[in-house]
Amino acid sequence: MSELQVDDRVTMRWTPVQATDTEMQITMELDGEGWVGVGFGSRMRGSDVVMLTYQGTRAAATDAKATSYALPVSDAQQDWRVVSATQEGGTTTWTVARDLLTIDGNDYQLTYAEGGSVEMLFAWSTTEQVVAFHGSNRVALRVPLYSSAASTSAGSGGQGTCPVC
Repeated sequence: MSELQVDDRVTMRWTPVQATDTEMQITMELDGEGWVGVGFGSRMRGSDVVMLTYQGTRAAATDAKATSYALPVSDAQQDWRVVSATQEGGTTTWTVARDLLTIDGNDYQLTYAEGGSVEMLFAWSTTEQVVAFHGSNRVALRVPLYSSAASTSAGSGGQGTCPVC
C-alpha cells in the first residue's frame, strides 16, 4: 500500500496499479468532517473529478467533470463507487473504486503505464459537508499510481500550493 500526505489534514492511500488490473481503488482520509475532491488532470478546468461527501450516515462519491473554475458538473454516468466509509472521532475516511478504463467521455482513462504517474488535483473542506469553493485548500501533485513507481514517499503538498488550479 502506498501513501501520500497531500496536506497535514488529507492523506491518500492506494495499491499501485498492476498491468493486469482492471480497477483502481483509493482511500482518502480527512482530518475533519467535510468533503474531499480528487481530480485527474493538470488544471481544474477540464479535469475528471470524484467528489467525496459524508452527510449524516451516508457517504457518496460523485463522478464529475470540471468544465470551469466552479463546482464540477455531475456526469450522467457515475463510474465511482463507495467501497467503504467511516466518520469517527473527527476523521472521515472513504475507500472508493473505479474501472481504469470507462466508456464515459468525461472520464480520465487510466491506461496502465509501468512506473507511470498521473497529474492529480486535491481540494477539501474540513468543516463543510456540502461541496463548495475550497479557497486555499487545494494541491496539485504528480502521483505514482502505477506499479514500480509508487513508494511511501510519493511526495507532499501543502495548503495553498496549487500552482495549476
